[in-house]
Order: sequence, then structure tokens, then C-alpha cells
Amino acid sequence: MVGLVASLLAVASRANAADEPTEPTVRLEYTLDPELEDCANEQEFRAQTRSELGRDPFADSASDEVSVRINKQERVIEGRLVWTDAQGTSEGERRLRAADGNCRELVRSLSFALALQIRSLESAQRTARPAATTQNSPSLTANHESVSQAAAPASTSPPASTSPRANWSLGFGSSLGFGLAPSLNTGGLLYAAVGYRALSVELDLQGYLPARLQRADGSGFSLSALGATFAGCGRIKPLALCPLFTVDRWQVSGFGVDVTRTPASTTAQLGVRVALEPAISQRFLLRIRADGLVLLTPRTVLLNDTPAWTTPRVALNSGIDVGLFFP
Repeated sequence: MVGLVASLLAVASRANAADEPTEPTVRLEYTLDPELEDCANEQEFRAQTRSELGRDPFADSASDEVSVRINKQERVIEGRLVWTDAQGTSEGERRLRAADGNCRELVRSLSFALALQIRSLESAQRTARPAATTQNSPSLTANHESVSQAAAPASTSPPASTSPRANWSLGFGSSLGFGLAPSLNTGGLLYAAVGYRALSVELDLQGYLPARLQRADGSGFSLSALGATFAGCGRIKPLALCPLFTVDRWQVSGFGVDVTRTPASTTAQLGVRVALEPAISQRFLLRIRADGLVLLTPRTVLLNDTPAWTTPRVALNSGIDVGLFFP
């Protein structure tokens, strides 16, 4: 009698185990672009997915496979998630893009999409199990098809975290001016910019070394300047076009004259910048720029009460800048 009861309990235990749906597992193939050195690696992707699900969904023996590929295209990073079944047939695909260059945020979004899809598969299996015990074989086939559709990653919604965000850049560069002083003048600048998608606003702080003008009688003057430029830019990679407004403080120092003076004057200029911005790295920026400027406040420098130099109406400023990009 005891043996019969034990046998019945064993059979019941096996039946209950058979009724419980197994937790879905997948094989993972994770490929990361070598240029994305600061992006999350495979171990971090696995950990993020486990954290989302509360369990480990990855098994090398699983029949289904999920392929995750992350590639860099200029400053845009694209993530591609493809789910294939045991026969190698694609059951769905999800593509996400990070226009702001935030690769780690993109990886978190991909792990969220995968976790959401596995939860959908688990839910479909739990729904399909009672139907299997009360309906005939054709109904089981229909339930299997609904599970396959639920397993397709294309059915998930893209997480809100992949939306483009504001980005920052800081840098410095050189300046070479034509028409900004009585002779060719050189200088440098510091810049800070904030952007969103293809638009940005920028503030430049620039300075120019003294440029000299000397007449045959030995008299002359030098002119230096400090100023700020405000720019609003639009981009069609790799080109940028920026309207400008510049305010400079000019300092003049005379020499070889009867009375030496060092007058200062504020000038204003309007212009447009054309810049070439080749993609060299996710973090580092290179810019080659040329600014065409129209002087709004003409000035004349006097030596011994006679005009020595008058500012031209049009000037050109060019330079090369380097900087850091913060998505």
C-alpha cells in the first residue's frame, strides 16, 4: 500500500512539473564596434538584462539566439537586435539609434527591449498552458504561433531613453585675421557650445596679439584686441553654417610720436562662419573655420593728429580648433 502511494505521488509530481512552463532562455551573440572603447561590453549587457528580468535568461544550450550588434556611424551609434529560432529563421528585429553618441544609454535600451520581449514570451507561455489541457491539437498550433509572434523583438516599443538629448563641447583654437588690424594678426580662442540634433549655440572668447604699423619716419602704433563672439550654427555633416555677432575691445599703443597715447575702443561686427567638421572620434572634435565679418563701427587711428589707418569694412578670420564632445 505504501509503495502504491509513493508511486502515485511520484507520477503526480512529474505531471505537475510537466504542467509548469519552462522559463525561456536564449543564446547571446554580442558584437561591439572596436571604436566604441567606452561602451558597455558583453558582460555588462548580460548583467543589465539579468537586472531587468530578475533572472539569467542566457544559456549556451538554448535553441533560440539573440544577436546584438552595435556600430558607430560618424557621431551616430546604431544598435541592432535580431532574434532567430532554432532553424536560423529571423523572428524579429529591433534597431535603435543614439544620435547624441551616448553608447552606454543605447546598450541599456537594448537590454530593456530584450528583457521586455522575454517577459512577453513568458506571459504567452503561461496563457498557452491552460489552453493546451482543455483543447485539441489544432488549438495548440495556434497558441504556438502566438508565442512566436510575441517573441519577435520588432513588437517592442523603443524605450524613451534613446531620445536625443542636449550635448556639450569645449575647446580651443588658433586665429589668423585679415583686415582686423593694420597687418596680419594672430591669436587664439576658447569656445563652449551646447547643441541639440543639428543645431547649436556657441560662445567664443578670443584674443589677438599686437599687430604693428610703422611709417617711414619711425612713428607707428600697435593694435591688440580681446573680444567675444556669439554664434548660432546649423549642420549638414560635415559642414556647419553659423551667423555671428562679435564684440571686440581694441587697444592701441603709439610709438615714435610727440605724445604717446594708448586709447581703447569697442567695435562690433556681424558675419557668417563656414566650418568643416570631419568626424575623427566619438569624443574629440576637429574644426576648420573661416569667418567673414562686416565692421559695424569704423575706426581711424591718428598719429600726430593725422590719419594713419582706417578699419576696412570687411575682414576675414580663419583658424583650426580642437575640442571635446560631451553627449
